[in-house]
Amino acid sequence: MTATRNPLDELAAQPGAALPVVDKTINHEAERAVIAALMRHPDGKEIIRLGIAANLFDHPPDREAFAAIASFIADGIPPDAATLRGAISNAALIEVETSLQEHASAANLPVYVNLLKACQRERLAQAARDRLVKAAAAGAPDHELQAILESVRQVGQTEPGKGRFLDVGELCALPPTENWLMKNYLTRDSLTVLFGDPGCGKSFLAIDIACHVATGTPWRGCPVKPGKVLYIAGEGRNGLSKRFRAWFERHGEPPRNIQICTAPIALTDPAGIAALVAEIKAMPEAPALIVVDTINRNFGPGDENATADMTRAVAGLDAIRNATGAAILAAHHSGHGDKTRGRGSSVLRASVDVEYAVEKFDRTVQVRCTKAKDFDHPAPLAWTLEKQPLPWADEDGTPLDSAVLESGELHEPPPPPNTARMGGNQTKALETLRALYRTQQATLVQAGTDPGTARVTKADWYAAMKAAGLSRNRCTDSRAELVRRGLVRDEDGFVYLADAVPDFAPDFVPDLYRTVPESAKASCTVPYQGTYRVPGTPVHEAGALVCGTGMMEGDHEPNAAAVQPVDNSLPAGASDGARELWEVLKHVQGSETADRLAQKIGRNTARVIAAAQELRGFERASISGAFIGPIHPNEAVF
Repeated sequence: MTATRNPLDELAAQPGAALPVVDKTINHEAERAVIAALMRHPDGKEIIRLGIAANLFDHPPDREAFAAIASFIADGIPPDAATLRGAISNAALIEVETSLQEHASAANLPVYVNLLKACQRERLAQAARDRLVKAAAAGAPDHELQAILESVRQVGQTEPGKGRFLDVGELCALPPTENWLMKNYLTRDSLTVLFGDPGCGKSFLAIDIACHVATGTPWRGCPVKPGKVLYIAGEGRNGLSKRFRAWFERHGEPPRNIQICTAPIALTDPAGIAALVAEIKAMPEAPALIVVDTINRNFGPGDENATADMTRAVAGLDAIRNATGAAILAAHHSGHGDKTRGRGSSVLRASVDVEYAVEKFDRTVQVRCTKAKDFDHPAPLAWTLEKQPLPWADEDGTPLDSAVLESGELHEPPPPPNTARMGGNQTKALETLRALYRTQQATLVQAGTDPGTARVTKADWYAAMKAAGLSRNRCTDSRAELVRRGLVRDEDGFVYLADAVPDFAPDFVPDLYRTVPESAKASCTVPYQGTYRVPGTPVHEAGALVCGTGMMEGDHEPNAAAVQPVDNSLPAGASDGARELWEVLKHVQGSETADRLAQKIGRNTARVIAAAQELRGFERASISGAFIGPIHPNEAVF
């Protein structure tokens, strides 16, 4: 039996749960210091900027005195004992006069306000803890206790004194703050993603940005504010040492101001993120920039394509940013099929502040802004990768070198795919592929997976083209022509649209359980089992029948329902490992990583890859890089 977590036990672990020796909920000295500072240097802008409100004051006379002082300041009347005498009670007036005797400096007003905010935070936490104890004593259900406990956790995430509401007049009185770390390209307290294919130069670009911030040298003519950099590499240090040394050698700067984390972090693990944040806060100087290279290496347990897992990873990145106020720069791989977006769930792109696409053409590396939430898209930039000799040699005495980025000329993007004067067969084949992608998207949405990860096998496409009336030869010719025109990519058993996949329509729901006419059932040579397979979805049972409304080979009338048995078995000679993997793959939508499949089966990754190779020989699986997916070649597709 699994032990139930007691919210009161969790409460005991919360900061301030133990009875404090000193009451941290009040600080009358700080309250009087705030009043004295405002009396000596009345400034309404400071009240707004610092978020000073009456509820910061615990002592009622202090609260009354502040409210009156703020009112006089807002009206342009300098507050003093004389002007306040008739506006406040005697108790509040005594507090004002006492405050003016305090040795409080107006320059220290932010310090005094922070002390009051800390007290209010403690008061809010204590009130939530009291509610939790009372609710537990009254026998409240667990979900109510958990909700109160969550309010305890959230206390530290809300800035005391301001609450969650801000008057629009106060908002408009606040001047916008430009928090540039790298003018026009990178700001503090933000999440920025660089995405591109493997080997496109993402890491060289991330290192270049990191070194410019560390040294404060201008970046492509843009001012840079110098600051500490934390570089989370997630891999060994050998390759990094050459790249960083190459940059400092080329720019004539001594290596400095960068901390390297060579052990991967787990973005999806809250405990691991909390430990990392604690280490960062223990650094002598807080980092201005934190580089995560790459998201994949530092993802932790989970699947990049799964919305829930990517949401946890984004939460991990946000936790680092919120705790440090640093700019987070994360390198990420582009999608398998759609190279115009980052790989995996679209949750990541929806959450980032800025996104840059990195491309490589020969030795030219260029970056284009594809999303900027709070500023105009900056101009695209280009570099060339230039060799840089290093003051090192290998064990044979051969001099070592690396590469650095040097300013270059932009490479003109390729022209859009050629659709002019496309033949009828190619048009039909392309529309068929688009329809398969739409169906895949709908299926992924139903499974709780990001529709942007849809992929279509070549076998499914060929079956759909045949169902649309194309012969085998015309299917092959149409595929080749679409690839030649740049409209379709054919890689490792999958076919991808070169342009954007049609947007998923929420109201499009595939007809999973279409009603099949009795006449069609009667014409079947095998018993009807009532299973309709949407193209691209797994078949869960060997020998299942596929039903739909398309035109099948046979005697059925056009648009009548048709059925066809599915050969979903394995040859008798298949190994035990191949059979284990096949039972899992039958339930996989799209594809899965070899590591993930190994976890599901309880085998090591090497055995899974070997089993996948065997299944590929049986035309039951495809392998694309680290991804393994099922192929069902004999299924009917409509």
